[in-house]
Amino acid sequence: NYTELIFNVLIFASIYFYLQKNNWKMIISGILLAASIGVRPIGWALLGAYLINELFSGEQVKKILSNAGILISGLLVFIILFGTFSYSHFGKFIFTSTNGPVNLLIAANDDATGAYNNKVFEKGNVGFIANPEKKTYIVKESYWLKQAYDWIYKHPVKYISLFPLKIVHMFIWDDFSVSRLLNLSDWNLYRVIKNIVTGSVEPILDDNPHSLKISYFILQILHHLYYFTLVILFILAVKMNFKVIFSNNVLRLLMLFMFLGISIHLLTFGDARYKYPYIISMMIFIAPVIYNSIISKSLVLKYST
Repeated sequence: NYTELIFNVLIFASIYFYLQKNNWKMIISGILLAASIGVRPIGWALLGAYLINELFSGEQVKKILSNAGILISGLLVFIILFGTFSYSHFGKFIFTSTNGPVNLLIAANDDATGAYNNKVFEKGNVGFIANPEKKTYIVKESYWLKQAYDWIYKHPVKYISLFPLKIVHMFIWDDFSVSRLLNLSDWNLYRVIKNIVTGSVEPILDDNPHSLKISYFILQILHHLYYFTLVILFILAVKMNFKVIFSNNVLRLLMLFMFLGISIHLLTFGDARYKYPYIISMMIFIAPVIYNSIISKSLVLKYST
């Protein structure tokens, strides 16, 4: 029950209404998009995808500007209403999540690995704040943002060098949901593999029956076979059908969203749960690949534009 569920519902509902190309539905699309930004700022990637997609739509300039204006109007409606609501209650115009400085500092410190690592907030490190309960979130986040900017300014090469690792941490495994569905959030496949490789004596799923441990590993293996099959099919679909995909309004939009969204994630850190909007998007590419391979034994597709 993290932000992924509501965020994905909002962005894909926004995409659905956007593709209707009806003025009122475009406004609804903008409102839903702004609501997704309220949940997670990564929603800005979808706005960028919309605007770029309009430029390649083949429409006249007047129509492109009209669509963009209507979409942004819906966006502003939500932002103004939500921001005004928060201002009336808290004295500050806030319409989106404000944990950006926290995530940025996790990615910009001497102990950064490209993955989530909160060591930077421990005593003696640059993110530590004494008596945090006595400070407002504005004060704390301003401090964390300055610390992150200072570190990036001093270590730009190291900061950029972590980008590939962030993608690895997002896509190399997919056990986030499985562990929590089994109520085993303290355990994940990465931790198990790390213990086996390092020869750790830490017991695996201690105080649990062997039947649960066996079921856990079987489910993890089956789930990852499914997950990696999806990723491989997506890569093949894009590689073999790039020109067709680029000419398709829906697939081009999803590709733009994935590219911009992942680019934004590179600024902070990579985490397995961050990829779910992109995995859902990949499925739209994969379904016709599977169908086409069964019918014609080929992965080369003829999408309708």
